[in-house]
Amino acid sequence: MLEAAKEIYADGTFDITPGLFAQFYTVHVRYEKTAHTIPCLFAFMANRQKATYVRMFQHLRQLCPKMCPEVVMTDFEDAALKAFQVVWPNVQNKGCFFHLSQNQRRKIVKSGLQEFVDSDPSIDLQVRMVRAMAFIPIADLDEVWRELMDIVDERLDPLITYFDKHYMGQMVSRRRRRPTFPQDLWNMYDRTVQGLPRTNNSVEAYHRSLNTHFAVSHQSMWVACEKIQSYQQKLDSDYEEIIAGQHPVRTRPGSKWIKAEKRKHKCVLAYSTVTNKLDYLRGIAHNLSL
Repeated sequence: MLEAAKEIYADGTFDITPGLFAQFYTVHVRYEKTAHTIPCLFAFMANRQKATYVRMFQHLRQLCPKMCPEVVMTDFEDAALKAFQVVWPNVQNKGCFFHLSQNQRRKIVKSGLQEFVDSDPSIDLQVRMVRAMAFIPIADLDEVWRELMDIVDERLDPLITYFDKHYMGQMVSRRRRRPTFPQDLWNMYDRTVQGLPRTNNSVEAYHRSLNTHFAVSHQSMWVACEKIQSYQQKLDSDYEEIIAGQHPVRTRPGSKWIKAEKRKHKCVLAYSTVTNKLDYLRGIAHNLSL
């Protein structure tokens, strides 16, 4: 599956990691016929340095010499992003929208804005409109961002400054600096139009399932290996469900999420007919959770 995969999804989790290791890393592939994902690689990592990621991916390439992914979706961890580029130079990195949302929430909390946002529905909507920028075509980002900045409450300035610097690229002498995260990394417009996954939600779902399976955090290495072996039996069952056209219970989305995704997709498909881009942002924002 890894050698045939055009897209792979990767992420780390920490609770189940034995004390000697920094994280438990998983690589998943999307089964083309059903668009479901399934884990294909488990790895305990001693640290989260670029060199360690490179060694792991190089070993993976040795195990799967024909593996040549076109797209890899992961979180916004710089070391992992760069390591994928080292081992597969032509791969396109895509940031997971779920992790973009997490980064925004962390900034809100760190800036002391959480209570302010939670207590005012209009402010809550403005915060989600910032996140909805991911669903604007890249060619229109500058124009729509300027319009949004004009109407956002000034008390959200820490969030706006953060997003401007790290995702848009701050203006200097009428030109934008290169942001920490390039726009094509986090922009989800084209993937939404094409009906492609925009998040690592299925990866996160498997991680939650793993945490439940392990039951106790930070077990010994030997116990952890035994747990993974028994979990693999469940994954084999999941794979049989996937090739039969079913959705494994472990990663089955809720009906509320499915309905929101359909509404979001409908909004994005209508983008070219929209004259008021702020109305479009609000439409997307109403279908995003904080």
